[in-house]
Amino acid sequence: MFQFKFKTILIAAVIAALSIIVINISEAASITSLSTSVPDDWGDGANVTAHLSTDEDIHFIDWHVNNNYLMTSLYGEGTTFVNVDLGSFTGSLKGEKYDIRAVVQFVDSSDEDANDTFKVYKPVVKESRKQGVDGAAYLYSITYDGSSISMSGYIYGYNPTNRDRDARGKFRLTVLKNGEQQGEPVIETPKSKVLKQGESYGASGSPSKSIGTITGTDKWTGDAYVRIFVGVPTWNVISSVTFDKLDN
Repeated sequence: MFQFKFKTILIAAVIAALSIIVINISEAASITSLSTSVPDDWGDGANVTAHLSTDEDIHFIDWHVNNNYLMTSLYGEGTTFVNVDLGSFTGSLKGEKYDIRAVVQFVDSSDEDANDTFKVYKPVVKESRKQGVDGAAYLYSITYDGSSISMSGYIYGYNPTNRDRDARGKFRLTVLKNGEQQGEPVIETPKSKVLKQGESYGASGSPSKSIGTITGTDKWTGDAYVRIFVGVPTWNVISSVTFDKLDN
């Protein structure tokens, strides 16, 4: 009988010990998502917001941009999702690339880090009032995705006068390799519209040309052209961006 009781007590002790071990072995806290909201840079920089979520309460977060410490944001118990204003970042027509790193210190766990990358674009714009009508040409970006060179633009017109105006526009992308034009330009011509008094017109365009992977010392250039007529007045934007193998 004593031996039976001893074995029972021993088994119970082992089960209790295993229970303690199971309780103490818990999964570490982790960052479940990191993303950014990035507007365009219209001249004063783009105010970028980071969105971060975790599966445990956040104590604080150290933020780094391009391997440089930026700031620390403080929190407390009950916080597992944050929106953080990272400040203003300059852009370009090609897109300025930024790498961010968030190092999270949890309330009850050790820290963990996560990384994200974003680009800031700076459009080229021509907009004004000419001969009593409003017009604008926007070139948002010229990009290369490792396969194709593309442009993105928009045109706008408004007629406040009592005279009908014919609004029409064009988007054109010309691609050059080492300064030599490659084939014919890619052109998009939106449907035109006759603007009566108080009417507006808008259209977007995104011509693209496949070039494949850039190799060696080759330099490829995307030359973009955006134009709009509103009657006689004309607004246009012309700009270019050059890419090399580092942009693959």
